[in-house]
Amino acid sequence: MAITGPIDSKFGVKPPEASPLAVEQQRRAEDKLKGSRVNYYLVAVTHPQREDQPAYQAECEDITNALQMTPEEFCEFKAIWRTAAARLGNGKPGRTQLDQAVYDAEKRVHYAGRSLKYLKLQREKEINNA
Repeated sequence: MAITGPIDSKFGVKPPEASPLAVEQQRRAEDKLKGSRVNYYLVAVTHPQREDQPAYQAECEDITNALQMTPEEFCEFKAIWRTAAARLGNGKPGRTQLDQAVYDAEKRVHYAGRSLKYLKLQREKEINNA
């Protein structure tokens, strides 16, 4: 069997090197999966509810900060946002819309359970201290 391509003395045949463009595309795809600044957390609001308000671009994190959400609320909100963004064709790369929806539904259930447990404990403390 003949070996073609560049030879590496230690490991045998060298794989072809990726082009700079391919390396950059791979880096961007990996960043999108890591939750860094990604476009699926942005949405254009072209027709705001208030007629006198101009169109704007909303950022998921800006809304959660403005509403002072708890960590659990933040995670649930992001999961809802991702599901809706995927439905509009702006989901995480490498995931189907259905895969994204199932993943985020599981996250919502998890964080809703945590919120419910915490709120019930708080209510019980209030009742016992009354």
